[in-house]
Amino acid sequence: MDAAPSQDATIDTSVPDGGADAGVSCVGPPDRDFEPNDSTAAAVQLPPQHYVVDFVGICSQDDADIYWAMLTGGQRLTLRLDFAHIAGDLTLAVLDNASSQLRFSDGSSTTDNFESIDITNIPGGKYYFKVKGKDPGVRNTYTLTLDVQ
Repeated sequence: MDAAPSQDATIDTSVPDGGADAGVSCVGPPDRDFEPNDSTAAAVQLPPQHYVVDFVGICSQDDADIYWAMLTGGQRLTLRLDFAHIAGDLTLAVLDNASSQLRFSDGSSTTDNFESIDITNIPGGKYYFKVKGKDPGVRNTYTLTLDVQ
């Protein structure tokens, strides 16, 4: 997939047939357009700015969605993952270029409908953002918001 636009943007992710579970089944856009993005090698690039990935989903037991961005040193990285907790708990992680986990958010002890990670003064480099189900078999749609300042 080509690099994302270089200005503030939201991916148009309307599901043409309006099916309630089109995003979760991975048969409708945009999830099918991003797949396979289950590994760092196949990760989808996001621009290092304010960016929203909407109406995507964790679609199967082994599904993980991985995105990446190249950040400049000294920036603040904020990620927010919004989802309906009652439909299945999701987790959010930030990985460095070597795929080592730097931060992890799993509010599984609560019923909050979001996960968030905030890193100030992040060193420059390539970072991955990983979304997956907390437990096997979790299927859920989500919105991922990236803010880099």
